[in-house]
Amino acid sequence: MKMKELSKIDSPINSFESLGNSASIAEKLSAIFGFFGLSKSGLARILHVSRSSLYAWLKGQSEPGSEDMRTIHKLYSLIEPSETGTWSPIFYGYIERPLREFKKSLIEALSEPELDEEEIRAMVKEIRQMSQKRTERLAESEAKSKVILSEESKKRILEENLLSI
Repeated sequence: MKMKELSKIDSPINSFESLGNSASIAEKLSAIFGFFGLSKSGLARILHVSRSSLYAWLKGQSEPGSEDMRTIHKLYSLIEPSETGTWSPIFYGYIERPLREFKKSLIEALSEPELDEEEIRAMVKEIRQMSQKRTERLAESEAKSKVILSEESKKRILEENLLSI
């Protein structure tokens, strides 16, 4: 996920509005993973199920119970469609860490029996902004670490390396 983290994440639902409630459980779960930046373990933790249950739902080998189905539909309803077909990536470290102004993490907010939609949307927005700033800092740091050498410098370094052999 490291490379995806630094790029845009494709929306698993290209035409979100047209898919609506006709999406399969696997499609809804994939959209939830992508939008919230969750791992399978993270979503299993939110749903209070085992990872093997989650994998079975993803593969269509079993169906979630009614309570899990309600939670999946609620999480899915929180997904805001992307105008560009991509979402800004979320750095996973920000999902588990409590945010100052909210005093809880996104995982904790998504795990609550009654989801506070307004709070969750605000948290996702804040985390996306934090993640974008992190991506920019990483790119800036990487650019600074790449030193462009002149041909003269490259030849001198090569000669010095050859003489040291």
